[in-house]
Amino acid sequence: MNLKSKEMNIFEIWKGPYKNINDIYIFSSEDVMVCALLLEDHDFNEAIVAKLNNKEVDPFIGNFESIGEYICYNGNRVMMMGGWRHLTGVGALNLPQGTAIKLQDEMRDWIVETLNKE
Repeated sequence: MNLKSKEMNIFEIWKGPYKNINDIYIFSSEDVMVCALLLEDHDFNEAIVAKLNNKEVDPFIGNFESIGEYICYNGNRVMMMGGWRHLTGVGALNLPQGTAIKLQDEMRDWIVETLNKE
C-alpha cells in the first residue's frame, strides 16, 4: 500500500490490537512502536493496553492529558510517543517531518481520548 499517495490514517500505521512488550513498550499488531511505558507498574500498563484494545477495565481515577510527546496521568508522565523511525526512516515510510509530527500527535490524542472514556 502506498500511504504517501493519499491522506494517511493513524490506524493504517498503528493497527490494533496493541500489545504490551515487557512493560516497556506498546506495539501495534504489525510491530510498529506506539509508545514507551514510563511506569514500572504491570497492572497499570496492562490496563492501558486493554483499554486501547477496547476491552472493559476498571475506570482510571484521574485524567490523562498530552504534553508534547508525553501522555501524563494525574500530572505524571506515563507514556512517551514512539514510532518516529518508522514514520521518517528511509527504509520505512520516509515521511516529511511535518507529516510525521501530525500523525504522531493524532495518535497521541486518540490514546488520551480513549483512556479518558468511561
